[in-house]
Amino acid sequence: MILLATLTGCSESPPSMPGPSNAASQPTADVRGDSTINPLLVKLLRDHGLDATSRDGWILVDNRPSICGAIVREMQPSSNVTSIQIDVYLRVDPDRILMESFAGIGLTKDEAITDGIQNFVANSFHVLLAAFYRDGDDDQVETEQWDINGQSRRVTIGNMGIRGTVPNPDEPPTAWFKALESQIKASSLPPGTHWVRCYYSQMQNQPTALEVLLDNGDWGAVRSEMLQVNWPQGEDFYSVRVFLVVQDSEG
Repeated sequence: MILLATLTGCSESPPSMPGPSNAASQPTADVRGDSTINPLLVKLLRDHGLDATSRDGWILVDNRPSICGAIVREMQPSSNVTSIQIDVYLRVDPDRILMESFAGIGLTKDEAITDGIQNFVANSFHVLLAAFYRDGDDDQVETEQWDINGQSRRVTIGNMGIRGTVPNPDEPPTAWFKALESQIKASSLPPGTHWVRCYYSQMQNQPTALEVLLDNGDWGAVRSEMLQVNWPQGEDFYSVRVFLVVQDSEG
């Protein structure tokens, strides 16, 4: 059962609002957190019982992956609304960095930062916490065993984040996740750690974005299949997203 996380801080999304990005905003070797987002991540980690310290733009946690975050895009304010994009990076191994992008909006930059961090916490923070820092121990995620490419894999699934106004509040748009699950199970995903994000948005009964990322890159084959999903339509803007991590099962 997938959990819902409705972000009520933003009931509508202005056209200038940055959405998730399907490519790293910085070359891997140049990734560093900034002095605005990194302290907020340190506090989050410490609030969840982890000993986190900052060094050279990264946040170190004993015997666990390092993590950092930065504001990578700030749109020109329009209609008294400020919008930003926050990227959070986690070093899965020396050669691979997981990246998650989040939009934040508000009347001021500080409000936009708060909104972006809330977006991160609602959608992906607890997935990272469970998959990389707490060995699956987190009541904000679902941890399941999936058969993928003939192998049993541990899958950590985050809340389904919903922004905007869904067409039927009594029936949140969650049915599409089964299609995504089926596509992942049928894929030839190689052993090791992988991460998947699916994001969909629409306005005035027309899709405005559909993104399926595997390990930060466009997963075109699965995205093509997800285009066939009967996504709910409505006049008002809404978006849904889910983030999950696939890891080899122990033993």
